[in-house]
Amino acid sequence: MQPEELNEFAASVVKHIRDNAVRSMYTQLYTTNSPIAKRWHEQKVSGNIDRLSEMLISDSVDDTIFYLLNAIDNGDIIMSFKANNKKEINLTEEGLGELGGGYIAEWRSEYSKEPCFNDLKQ
Repeated sequence: MQPEELNEFAASVVKHIRDNAVRSMYTQLYTTNSPIAKRWHEQKVSGNIDRLSEMLISDSVDDTIFYLLNAIDNGDIIMSFKANNKKEINLTEEGLGELGGGYIAEWRSEYSKEPCFNDLKQ
């Protein structure tokens, strides 16, 4: 039997991260107004299923990471990070509620070596 606290953590992860990301992806799939939905629709209409699949993979991962960081930003999940210099920081406090936004706006395109579809850049 798992400790009650681990079960609480598991429920929090599913509620605040997984379910929000899945719900967000469904919204993108069935909405035509967002930049992501328009991008997906263009690939689908053009018959470029491989490119659409690449977008779906990347967007799903990015959405999931966003919701993890958003849960930290909102204090729904409290996490700390230990840097290489051994300094430990509380991500909710140090992130100033901007971890999710920082990830979407800058981090993923700056640090990722895999495809990234940034709909914020015009």
